[in-house]
Amino acid sequence: MIGRIRRAPTSRLVPAVAGLLLGLAAIAAAAPVLTSGADPPPAATADQVLALMARSAPGEGISARLAFRNEVLPGFDIGEETSVSPLMAGGAGRFWQRGSERRFELQSESGDVQVMLGPSGARLLDASAGTESTLPLALPGLVPGGAAQLIPDGWSADPPRPVVVGGRSAYRMAIRPDDHSSLLAGVELAVDADTGLPLEFGLLAAGRSRPVLSVELHDVRVGDVDGGVFRIDSRSAQVVPAGQALAGLAPGGGAQPVAGSGLATIYRWREPAGGGSALWSSLPAVDVAGDPGRQLVTPLGTVLRVERTGGADIYAGLVPPQTVRAAAEAS
Repeated sequence: MIGRIRRAPTSRLVPAVAGLLLGLAAIAAAAPVLTSGADPPPAATADQVLALMARSAPGEGISARLAFRNEVLPGFDIGEETSVSPLMAGGAGRFWQRGSERRFELQSESGDVQVMLGPSGARLLDASAGTESTLPLALPGLVPGGAAQLIPDGWSADPPRPVVVGGRSAYRMAIRPDDHSSLLAGVELAVDADTGLPLEFGLLAAGRSRPVLSVELHDVRVGDVDGGVFRIDSRSAQVVPAGQALAGLAPGGGAQPVAGSGLATIYRWREPAGGGSALWSSLPAVDVAGDPGRQLVTPLGTVLRVERTGGADIYAGLVPPQTVRAAAEAS
């Protein structure tokens, strides 16, 4: 899953960052040491599983291995010598939690990526690029830690399914928006039947039966975690905007809604002249009311970059490409 991007149909591209940020916010806990030989638990209702999660608490520090799976990323070619961040290509790594601090480490041949979550916000440190960024946290309210937080207004839970995940008895449950106007079909959790702590988290796309992006914790250990794990010396790193660190797929600030509503809202942000990354030149060219553009189409939505005087406008939404292009042509 890590390494260089291989050529594939562009309809299978997806901006990994949205799924990852939501996964980082939602996988805020882990389970005891995983063992084999478990059986599916007794049937339970959604309310019972939510109550189990609301009672859960990570207690001591947690450490685990993690896998970030991305089945739809990317199919474009940005050059044989260009390495790809595991944020974009998926990968494996490690996870630590102590109190309100969490560290996600995704490993790659060109350098590890660290995502640090804490009371002061989120930081992204990319060793291969030598950069550090402050990241926005997306989709607030879909964060486990209580039933009220997990199921926000306008979302509903499917009946849970008894399963075995990583050798643990678990319940798998999808949480879906009542608003069906977007390509986001919901989120899926696998919850430990004994502790109520999440074992897996994934994003569901319309028309797909399994998550298109997922985070899984395994080889989990509960116990003391040294505070030094959360202190990384980044003095030599160059501080860059989040959008630049994430290949221009994430807004660095100033994103404004320009069309649609709810989950189908389309946002626009401005990129200064010369700010485009190599990613964009690998995408299909499109014409937007006479202006040249490049388009990234994914199962979860569309990102469109339009060259205009003095820079470029970037449009993004959890909607099909024709909807985003119409918004770009009208603005």
